[in-house]
Amino acid sequence: MARHGIHVFVNSRKVELDSRELTGAELLQRAGFETQHWDIYRLENPSDLKGSRVTCEETLQVRDGDFFRVVQGHASCG
Repeated sequence: MARHGIHVFVNSRKVELDSRELTGAELLQRAGFETQHWDIYRLENPSDLKGSRVTCEETLQVRDGDFFRVVQGHASCG
């Protein structure tokens, strides 16, 4: 059963989620990005400059308050 009220930060903007599990493509969509030409990085903390790349198909287990960065790139989740 999904717990409501989960939030993560994407490019320092709070994004509300209804599930702790989603794909990279779903995260892009919920954060308001088109699913083409963006790369996603999971950050250890808000000041992390590198992060770990997340693929569009990758299933993420998110926790309340996780941080992600989305930058223009080559990924296509369409």
